[in-house]
Amino acid sequence: MSIQGVDESDQDHTLATYAVLVDALSDTGLAYISLEQPDLAGPCAQLVRDRFAGTIFGNTTILEKRTSSREEAVAMVENGWADGPAVARPLLANPDLIERWKTGAAENTPDDSTFYTGGDTGYNDYPTLSGLDA
Repeated sequence: MSIQGVDESDQDHTLATYAVLVDALSDTGLAYISLEQPDLAGPCAQLVRDRFAGTIFGNTTILEKRTSSREEAVAMVENGWADGPAVARPLLANPDLIERWKTGAAENTPDDSTFYTGGDTGYNDYPTLSGLDA
């Protein structure tokens, strides 16, 4: 398997590499790891979970062009695979994402053309359920 051009096809080598990396990161006092693995229950993800004492944000959609769904996010936490989901785009577009997920309300669609442009458009102008600007 290749994730963002990194070959992870040799499982023994991959696990040994992640073990060294996670141990080194743990020594730095790093606040969190964003773990991007297609299978958060798999051996690589579990190695990270077992070796890192800090917070882990999970993302199972790294090989796809989408963000984790509410159901996937809940499963990550309930199964202990991650402390929370990595859902940046939906969170940017929905300042009240948690409330939307709790109530099943529709989500705003993220406007990727406004990301990382240097202005505030796209970061604080999405409507909330209450109709107030964020």
